[in-house]
Amino acid sequence: MWKKQQEIDKYLNDRGWVERNPANLAKSIVIESAELLEHFQWNHKTKEEVIKDKKLLKEISHELADVAIYCFDMAIALNLDLETIVDEKLKIVNKKYPVKKVLNNKSAYYEIKKEYRAKKK
Repeated sequence: MWKKQQEIDKYLNDRGWVERNPANLAKSIVIESAELLEHFQWNHKTKEEVIKDKKLLKEISHELADVAIYCFDMAIALNLDLETIVDEKLKIVNKKYPVKKVLNNKSAYYEIKKEYRAKKK
């Protein structure tokens, strides 16, 4: 278990927040993600503009942290090690989207995704 995952587990347990339902955690991840997205609603700021706006960047960092904490929380509730599952997923996507095929080629990414979804049906 990642050190940060252990810290979050302790934070939750210290407060007695141990009966965490995966469905509620998934909803909370989406809700916090929506709060993050609100900072970009009706604007098209570039990465440079966001980084330059220290107040906005701080607000975004707090919302991003909320999303991450709920993701850690879900992993803890389901006895998943985030480091392991992230490593596993990176292996899958590295195989699914090979650099030679998708580098500087957005249409290749979408084509692979479309083919993959068609196979799942």
